[in-house]
Amino acid sequence: MAIRKRGKSGLYHAYFRGLDERADGSLIMVTREVCLHTSDPIAAAALDRQLREREAKHRAELRARAFARQLMSPDVSAPVSAVTPVLEHRKTRLRLSDALHVAARYAEIGPTLRKIWSKFAREAGVAYMDQVTPELVHEYLARYARGKTANNVRGAINRVFSLSLLESGLDRSPANLVPSRRNDSDHQRPILESEFLRLYAAASDPWRTALLIGWHTGLREGDVAALRWSELLVSPGDAPIVTPGKTRRFRRSVQIPIHPQLAAALSALPRSNEYVLGQWWPRGVVRASDRRTLASLFASCGVRSDASGIVNFNSLRDSFISRMDAAGIPRHAIRGIVGHVSDDMTDLYSHDLTTARRILDLPALPIATPAVQ
Repeated sequence: MAIRKRGKSGLYHAYFRGLDERADGSLIMVTREVCLHTSDPIAAAALDRQLREREAKHRAELRARAFARQLMSPDVSAPVSAVTPVLEHRKTRLRLSDALHVAARYAEIGPTLRKIWSKFAREAGVAYMDQVTPELVHEYLARYARGKTANNVRGAINRVFSLSLLESGLDRSPANLVPSRRNDSDHQRPILESEFLRLYAAASDPWRTALLIGWHTGLREGDVAALRWSELLVSPGDAPIVTPGKTRRFRRSVQIPIHPQLAAALSALPRSNEYVLGQWWPRGVVRASDRRTLASLFASCGVRSDASGIVNFNSLRDSFISRMDAAGIPRHAIRGIVGHVSDDMTDLYSHDLTTARRILDLPALPIATPAVQ
């Protein structure tokens, strides 16, 4: 069963496979569509559950009646244990290799989702969607993914199944029954201004400019590499609108003001193609060799992970959010700039330096302490 918005009205419709009874008493699978007459996703989900429960009872009643009729049949040559209702099965089945094409009818399929699903379709060991079980998905994740990556892969598989439930003839996604794994990875820490100055002085392009973009915008590494000149063509005083890769599937854009210092650096760059850093990353993607160069740069400048968290390019995002918090920028404005849905996510990145400094000004206890040597 699946729910999807349809038409200009934006009302949700429920789609599911149900049973019908023929004139001769045999049962046949049919596809049903029911308009839920609501555009509220929470209300639609509640109505969907009610329909699912009602359909389950209807199926049980039809199967019980068909079973009783066959027991009453004059043909008693077959043992009672073999008497089952006659059920017409689906004549077509959806292959794993065709699922992306079906899912693309309902939602945009990004390159990462396409890559994850293509690998799953090759390695799953089955050909059809209705052959995939929760146990199969669980074993696949155990073989090919760990920690947070396993949860991301599980989510991608679940999304394709959810978008193609109707065509697959399934009631629910098998990946949805696989529990998420605990994520014990360390959170990243912000890069201090002194550390950034060392990195910037020692770096060469593209990382020199990429680091400056990250410091002034909070964009992730992949979004910095994919930044286009067309996104920066705005009127003076306006802020460019960028759609980060992580929020592209939700069609959520962010508005990032360009600091004058960054604008001056960008105006000096050569324009070899559509990407801002296209002279070094022509396809808007960071190369593995460049990532190794950045890791060496961090090590040579003494910018390392410590007890407060790991350090990488995306640590500049923590630095950016912490500086905005310290400057007193309202939380709703910060969310709009960095693309967060809630303050809870922003809290993960913010390191409230202003409050920390105020703690140093709290009154001391009236006790004698050793003098600082």
